[in-house]
Amino acid sequence: MPFSEDLQEKILEYVYGHLPRDEWYEDKFYTFIADETLRKRLIVEYENSRVIYKIFEGLQAKDELLLAQIKTQVIMFVSIQEAVVNYVLFDLLDDKDLYKISCFKKGLHKL
Repeated sequence: MPFSEDLQEKILEYVYGHLPRDEWYEDKFYTFIADETLRKRLIVEYENSRVIYKIFEGLQAKDELLLAQIKTQVIMFVSIQEAVVNYVLFDLLDDKDLYKISCFKKGLHKL
């Protein structure tokens, strides 16, 4: 059974009231990413992770629910970081010799 509309409005006001403004994303959120589609997707994922966090925070999650909050946050933020690292390796550094050498050389080596 869903929350009442009044409660839904209060939760959404609380949650979205704590998200960064659009200017923050323009000035500070992975500004080196030139792929606008990827960057917009990362912003959506970041906002989703913050929304879920704020819901857990508003519930004052404890015990197993707190563990669920932490696990959810870790998974969501690691997913964002994975996409960023992938972009750096395969879009920004793809044509760099140092990157290519380090990918195909076995064992430890000095770069």
